[in-house]
Amino acid sequence: MDVNLPGLSGIEAAQQIRLEREAAKILFFTVHDSDEIIREIIGVGALGYVAKSRASQDLIEAVRIVLAERHFSRTR
Repeated sequence: MDVNLPGLSGIEAAQQIRLEREAAKILFFTVHDSDEIIREIIGVGALGYVAKSRASQDLIEAVRIVLAERHFSRTR
């Protein structure tokens, strides 16, 4: 999920997904990595985020961790 989606923000979409499917495992893949955005991502129940700038280092590991229902985050 990205933070910026056409018509609806990723944060809002994640909230709706979690309301309908509480067990959904949400991982954000985004260019946004400010502390405020990260707090919002975690606040809506996402299990983590991957900064697009770190995709080659983190994406596969993040998916595996989130599928195991654990939290993933890596600082800039």
